[in-house]
Amino acid sequence: MGGCQGERRPSTPGCEPEALDRLGERLALIPVSERGRQVWPGVEGACPRLPETFRRHFDPMHTAEAGTRFLRESSMPETPLTKAREEALAAERVALEAKACPARAKLRGVGRGDAAQARAEAVFETCGFDRFGVVDAQALGPTPGVMSFALYQWFLDQGLRPASAQPVVRALYGLEASAAQGVTRPSGLRLPEVQGGPWQAEWGQEPQRGGGAETIVIGVAADGIFVNAEQVHVFEGDRAYGDYEADYPVLIPQLYDELERWSLGAREAAAATGDEWVGTAVLVVDAPAPYATVINVLHSARGAGYERYAFAVEPEGFRNRYVPTHAPGGYRVLDDVKPGDRGHDSRYAPDTLSLELMNSGLTLRSRVGLDLSAQHPRGSTEAVAQWAETLRALEPKARRVVISAYDTITTQELLAAIVAARGPECGAAEDPACALPEAVLLTEYAHEDESAGGTIYVSGRFAHSERVFPGEVLDYSDEARGYGHEDADSEPPKTALGVRVIVPEVEGAVDALLVHRVVRARLSGLLACLDDGTFEETGPVGQLIVALALDGEGAVQSATLGESTVPGDAAAPCVVRSFEGQRFPAPLDGKPASVRVPLELRWGYEPATR
Repeated sequence: MGGCQGERRPSTPGCEPEALDRLGERLALIPVSERGRQVWPGVEGACPRLPETFRRHFDPMHTAEAGTRFLRESSMPETPLTKAREEALAAERVALEAKACPARAKLRGVGRGDAAQARAEAVFETCGFDRFGVVDAQALGPTPGVMSFALYQWFLDQGLRPASAQPVVRALYGLEASAAQGVTRPSGLRLPEVQGGPWQAEWGQEPQRGGGAETIVIGVAADGIFVNAEQVHVFEGDRAYGDYEADYPVLIPQLYDELERWSLGAREAAAATGDEWVGTAVLVVDAPAPYATVINVLHSARGAGYERYAFAVEPEGFRNRYVPTHAPGGYRVLDDVKPGDRGHDSRYAPDTLSLELMNSGLTLRSRVGLDLSAQHPRGSTEAVAQWAETLRALEPKARRVVISAYDTITTQELLAAIVAARGPECGAAEDPACALPEAVLLTEYAHEDESAGGTIYVSGRFAHSERVFPGEVLDYSDEARGYGHEDADSEPPKTALGVRVIVPEVEGAVDALLVHRVVRARLSGLLACLDDGTFEETGPVGQLIVALALDGEGAVQSATLGESTVPGDAAAPCVVRSFEGQRFPAPLDGKPASVRVPLELRWGYEPATR
């Protein structure tokens, strides 16, 4: 025997390790929201001898929107099974599950009668699935994912490395969790009555107008974004864990334009009656949307003129069932704080409670006499309430909690923290029942793992002087722009030469938005071509198109210059050369593809953030 002792590679492995490695690499380059659509076809392609039990389990995973719309055409035959075959498949499933969960015989009574989430956690613990390192117990969805972990064990039995199998199984678990969670249809969204204003009582009513006041409803559902029940954006595919970042390039312009359409009509009506227009956006969150999504939606609303916010969260269907919270006028967004700049950071004022929400837990800080700081487990709303009450007792003028959110903090967690800090009975800002009535959402930099092919994105303000049109994407960075909503008609500062990346044109089975994300993540080499002092420091410099030819693995085979209005003989060719040797997400069909990447060079961007 030439193999090493203890090596777990069968003589006829059911998977091609290299193909599974490539699948894991491709999954790492794309948003979580896209992985559910791509992972299972990739597994089938990489594992030609996959047990039929897995095929029958994962093939029919579908989007909950219609119940019958599959993520792809099922590869399983529609012929009915014989009784003998049914029994054989049942026995195969038991054997596969038992390998992953030695305590499988004990599962029958585990969590019986509990809610789906509680039972999932109990099964996860009983089976010891945490030993695989695939899914953290804190990120567990409403299903234990027994078959996902059974497939992981099967991968190991084929001699695959854990590092190769983990990202694939993690995506499969997301697919299972998404199917188990289901979707609340937009028609089922409700907006409960809110204290302090003429709010809509039911989802889908016309916005309240009159006296210069207008309330508009923005709904974030699992299948799209809605403005007063009118769908303005459709989310395609699986939305495991509520990752909508891939949709921002299309979502934000559509939402901004739709909100501005509503506000223009309201402004004209108010002007006709001599009233001052006051716009309020009520955000209804009916999907596990991350904090970054909320910030982007709120900034779109403010860019369209809606300066007041209120929140409503439907509790059904979520792991943490928080009571909906509403605080008209009690929320605002703070944008003028740079990370780490404590000299201008209001989080460290004596009358302020600083709250940082992260996957690893929450951190509370306050300055009453001495600096106080403490860390608590994620979701410790009791600790937030105690700190808020203590601060108000020691500092009667204390009114504000400043909240920073990082990682994959959801809107539900954010609002639960706000409720705890303000007080569960807190209504209007002057209500005696309030502990810290003013909640400030701090806009800071949110980073994805660049090693996984992610981008750095910044939640910032929209400015009227720089409109967004379909096909274009702006960096939502106040630091990059150097100006914001308050002085929206001013010109951006002439600080540095930067690049706007326009959504590419593609031919072949390549996702244009994914290519766009990768280009933005690798701008440092491109920007080095522009720092030679050639260009005059004013306004736009020019546009150029880089034509790329990709092979079936996504590697750049050639990069050529298309149309160009960039002056000089050196900059444009240098930009083109910066794309040579790069790698993009592989085409889904494994065939070559071509991409045209439009770039606009202009003054007014900080190179470090472009």
